[in-house]
Amino acid sequence: MTDITSGTQTRSPAAPFSIKKVLSTIHLWMGIIFAIPFVLLGVSGSVQMVGHLPERFDAASAPQRPIAEIIQAALPMAPEGARLVGYDAPGKPGANAVVRFAAPARDGEEVRPGPPGAGQIRVNVNPADLSTERAQAPGRPQGMSFDRMMHDLHGRLLLPNGFYGRQVVGWLGVFMTFLGISGMVMWWPRKAQLKQAFKFSFGKSTLKTNRDMHGAVGIWGWLVYVLVCVSGVYICFPVTINSMVDAGAVVREARQPRPINVVPVEGQEPLAVDAAVDLARDVVPGGIVRSVTLPPRPDQPYRVQFSRAGDYNGVPQATVILDQWKQSVIELRDPQTNYSTKDKWLVWQRQFHAGNGLGWWWWTLVFLSGFLPLLFVVTGTTMWWLKRRNRLRVQAQE
Repeated sequence: MTDITSGTQTRSPAAPFSIKKVLSTIHLWMGIIFAIPFVLLGVSGSVQMVGHLPERFDAASAPQRPIAEIIQAALPMAPEGARLVGYDAPGKPGANAVVRFAAPARDGEEVRPGPPGAGQIRVNVNPADLSTERAQAPGRPQGMSFDRMMHDLHGRLLLPNGFYGRQVVGWLGVFMTFLGISGMVMWWPRKAQLKQAFKFSFGKSTLKTNRDMHGAVGIWGWLVYVLVCVSGVYICFPVTINSMVDAGAVVREARQPRPINVVPVEGQEPLAVDAAVDLARDVVPGGIVRSVTLPPRPDQPYRVQFSRAGDYNGVPQATVILDQWKQSVIELRDPQTNYSTKDKWLVWQRQFHAGNGLGWWWWTLVFLSGFLPLLFVVTGTTMWWLKRRNRLRVQAQE
């Protein structure tokens, strides 16, 4: 959004220091040097969104059968020695429920709770007739498919080391955020020019047309662009940023979970899965169970996650942690009811970045924002080249 003036304008060598001039120089060369990765990150992010369209959670998908029956139907499909770790409810009517298993732990290996993820054995169960089939665990597409290439391009710029690739992408996000903020400073017009600064028209010189597009389109998309950049930086550096802003425990534990233990009671039967879900539902009014992580050991608790009717895919879910021996709630983690404003903001960063959770209007804005780096690079580079050409022409005529 740089406000670049005509290339024929001469400047006094004794011109006073200007913060806008310094920002303009950094803005220009940062944009030119990192133009290609900026464009690749933006476009690959929008391409990925095509496979994740907004969809409301349908409460009618909740199975009428007890969860224990669905789990029991899946048990014969599990390999010998596999550990039952979780249950995922159908997302829409007619879809399958999923029962998750993990391979037996090796000698000395700690058994941990099993959230949905790659490496688990998944069994699809039709809630209507309890028919079953094995399914592949979710994860990145295998082979060099187009989807995987876009995923790896956006997440780590196709660098072979995922950790360092994510660091590079995070710093590029910092640079893109700086360009957005510095562009706003340089765009800021005088009061008399405010109305004109929000629009552009064709039919002017090529330089002025590109300048108007760079500034006007940039300012209309500024808020979404900066929010997507900032949320991308958070996704790359969550632990660092959580420490910087003193995030609450519920947010920090999404990356660095603390162990929660319960004390088994001798001679007492632990809470069954359906009873645990009923107990959890009491503290999440209107909640519809989405998944259950079962205790992998007697000293670990249940975790039950809920959505609410009408939620879009991606809305942060409520989690209830239960003691199966005391038959009581240990903790409720519900972004809708008991998170601070700061923690709510942090827990929504991934949704902001991916265009999830807020419906079609937000998905569309985020999708379009992925093409802003391309527009900025084309118009910004064109302005720089035209100014340079004009300056060389003036020098040649002197």
